[in-house]
Amino acid sequence: MFAALLASNVTLDLIFDLDDTLVSMGNSLSISMCATISHYSKESCNDTLLATERPKEPDRDHVVFMYRYLNNKGIKVTDKEVREMFAQKYLEVAKNEEGLLVDIDTLKELGKRNNIFILTDRERRFYDPIWKDSFKDHLKGIVCFGDLAVNARKPDPANLNQLIKDYKIQRPVYIGNDEKDMQLTKNASIIGIGVTTNRTEKELRDAGAAYIISSVNELPALLKTSQAQKQFEGLTASI
Repeated sequence: MFAALLASNVTLDLIFDLDDTLVSMGNSLSISMCATISHYSKESCNDTLLATERPKEPDRDHVVFMYRYLNNKGIKVTDKEVREMFAQKYLEVAKNEEGLLVDIDTLKELGKRNNIFILTDRERRFYDPIWKDSFKDHLKGIVCFGDLAVNARKPDPANLNQLIKDYKIQRPVYIGNDEKDMQLTKNASIIGIGVTTNRTEKELRDAGAAYIISSVNELPALLKTSQAQKQFEGLTASI
């Protein structure tokens, strides 16, 4: 029973999503995408354009969207060129746009008894310059997209399963903010805790979340007092 694990002195392996769980991207993504599109199209780009055009390309890779958008406008540019330009634009703005969603003291408290990991779809080159120094003293390990040979994006559990194998993780719990995070936990047969940063409790529960918090800062209290909280009533899960 997962609730029993939470109430005991058992060490948990807390595996966190990054974007919109531990950190806010702010406007870094939209600014970088518009800067990339404008660089090649020589036309202005804004949030309205992205809101109109982005849904037409369901591919999760933002670079693929930009590449297709530009080529559909008759602008001949390669995927690699778009990818490198986007990386340049992103790194120019990210440090000023992004911010922590969790107090470092919370991570310190969690790390006293538990092991902390990050599993993110963010590429390493977009993680290290922005966030490595903030988290390095609190992590047992991190896997970015592209780090492993399997190279899978959520909700495919391949990267998560490899992380569990590599670090000999015994009691994994995944904490994330969107449906794909919770679908990932179902696919890997582990417990998911949903964070309502930008999704509703219903959306996260429907996707598979066993427990809900509004911020990672609430996690220490959840781990200490789980049996006394209504959201755990009737919930059972095994690891």
